[in-house]
Amino acid sequence: MSDFLENFFKKVSKPVEAFVRDTGYGPPRITLSFLWIAALIAQRNYINKPKTRH
Repeated sequence: MSDFLENFFKKVSKPVEAFVRDTGYGPPRITLSFLWIAALIAQRNYINKPKTRH
């Protein structure tokens, strides 16, 4: 997860900073993506996480 977040940040940080500088707020789709990622982390619901059977 940390590798994904690092790569994601490297790709979007400069365009996001430019958008915020120009408009005064974060890009809606990226902001929503950050919220989704935070929710997945908070739920510990990771991509490729082994499924457990009950």
